[in-house]
Amino acid sequence: MFPCVRQLVLRSMQRKSTATFKFHSSATRLHQCTGPLTQFTDDELMTKEAVAKLAREEIAPLVRKMEKDGKIDDGLLAKFFENGLMGIEIPTEYGGTGSNFMSTILTIEEISKVDAAMAISIDIQNTLINSLILKIGSEEQKRKTCTCAMDNVQDKTVLITGGVGGLGSEFVKIVLENGAKKVAIVDLPTSQNRAKVAEFERKYGKSRVAFFPCDITKVKEYEETFKKIVDAFG
Repeated sequence: MFPCVRQLVLRSMQRKSTATFKFHSSATRLHQCTGPLTQFTDDELMTKEAVAKLAREEIAPLVRKMEKDGKIDDGLLAKFFENGLMGIEIPTEYGGTGSNFMSTILTIEEISKVDAAMAISIDIQNTLINSLILKIGSEEQKRKTCTCAMDNVQDKTVLITGGVGGLGSEFVKIVLENGAKKVAIVDLPTSQNRAKVAEFERKYGKSRVAFFPCDITKVKEYEETFKKIVDAFG
């Protein structure tokens, strides 16, 4: 069984991976020196090694079959959530791993070495969805929406960006079949996407699927759309 990345990182956080220095001036202050960007911290190295192991042992054996079938393995995304890869920078008090942006980069890089498509799912979740929630969400909204484990989607509203085709479509199926109350889908307002949303509505019920058309490459438009979602479900 692959060791949970979240637990490895939390365990390593008990040790100091940065040096703390005191500088005396008019007021004594503590400053942290994190070292050069070319040198990873103990936490980052541990994350890199653990994710590389997951990629080799859990993803690599499934790549050929997923390419042939044109869909991801049903249990793979769940493993990403279980191991904390979908909440790398989310603070531990919200259920995340509590790590840093460099750890996110290393995770995406290691997964990409085996399957770039799976790396994109981790990339979008961490750098678009999670970061936006942490940036503009209220304290209550953060606690409600920072869902970092598949068993936590029960009776909750889940935001899925790019949730119409490919990996996003698999996310929709997984969270709804794991008991989510509603899925808020953000994607381009194309006729093809609307048809896919209609398919979700027929299968899971209109009350459980909400579509918010948006071009996620436009940051301002995406932020405004996210605020609409928060107003509707927050």
